[in-house]
Order: sequence, then C-alpha cells, then structure tokens
Amino acid sequence: MRDETPRALLPAVRSMARREAAALLLHPRLEAWLTAPAVTVSLRVIPCPWPGCATPPTPTGLLPVAAAESPGRGERPAEGTVTLSALSCEWLSARALLPLALGGAGGRVPRAVTTRAAALVRLLARTTPGAWVAGLPELDARERWLDGTLAIADVPPTADSWPAEPVLPASSRRLGQAHMVSPHLAAEETRALNDAYMTWRRSAVTAAFEQADKGQNGA
Repeated sequence: MRDETPRALLPAVRSMARREAAALLLHPRLEAWLTAPAVTVSLRVIPCPWPGCATPPTPTGLLPVAAAESPGRGERPAEGTVTLSALSCEWLSARALLPLALGGAGGRVPRAVTTRAAALVRLLARTTPGAWVAGLPELDARERWLDGTLAIADVPPTADSWPAEPVLPASSRRLGQAHMVSPHLAAEETRALNDAYMTWRRSAVTAAFEQADKGQNGA
C-alpha cells in the first residue's frame, strides 16, 4: 500500500472520481432557486468518532446553504426535503449539494443520503481501520444511484434499485485538506489512492471544459 496503488481498487477510484467531476459540472437554475427552490437539504449531523477530533458547537463547514436543520432520530424528512448525514467536522462545498437539489427537483434523489466520510465511519464499525480501502468498491456501488442524473449511465436507476444507504459523490475537507473519502485518511499510506483520484477528477473536469470551448468556437 505504501509503494503503489492497489490495482484491484483502481476501477472504483476512477469511477468515483468521474462521478464527482460530473457532479461538479452540473448547472443550477439560480433564478428558480432564489424564487421558489424545489428542494431543501436538511443536515443530520453525526459526531465525529475519530480520535482527537473535537465536535464543534456549530458545524459551520456543513453550512454552504443559507439554513440547515438537524432532524431528530426517526423523524421523517418533510416533503421536498433531502436529509444528508455528515460528520460534524467535515466541510462540503456548495456545489457538492447540486446533485441533491437538481435531482430532488425531479424526484430522482432518495429522501436520505450520506457523505462518504459518514459512510466510512459506519463501514469501519464492521471491519478494521486499516481495511478501509477494501470498502471503496462498496462506496462506489452506493453512489451509482446518481449516474443517470449525471448522464454517465445508460439507464437512470429507479427508487427500487437505490441502495439501502445511498452515498453523495463528494470529496471531504477539513482544515484545508481534501480527501476522496475522509480527511482523517490524509496519511502517507493513503496518498497514492487519493493522488490518483484527484488526478482523474481534475482530468475529467478539464476535458469537459475543453469540449465546451470547442463547441462554442465551432458555433
């Protein structure tokens, strides 16, 4: 793991990077959001269990929108609301929420979604901390519900095919560090995977912009 990226995990890493790149390139209709937003994203804040990570009184990194709520356990989300479970310490960009808002407006988003970092905590609860990389294919599979909305799948998944715990395809940040799954994993032994992920994500976004420029110049 320290010397090279495990080849068996590269397909999952590439798939997750491509998916986040497509999500970052979504185009919101700002005028519609300002006048009558179709979807409200509510937050279910999960205390971070990582050693040495203090839970802030207010999870400011989870507030890229004007307001957020933390529904109580067992409480059903309101109609037109998507509940996002996230760790109290992580930071998400405003664009990370676009798949929820745009997909939710068309009824193509589950009522409850979790971040990669929060999903990892649950995954580690049933395995050993050093084995988190083996869970990447599972996280990749739990993100595929969004592939139809992102136009990277031939057939959009229906509610019947959604995973039990859908995951939002977005990198997590903390104290200026970004990681494809969790900023708590920004260590030497995970650097190869994360570097490969960031390279593929950047390449996908760059290719999309170049394609758009060619289209404009040819018009």
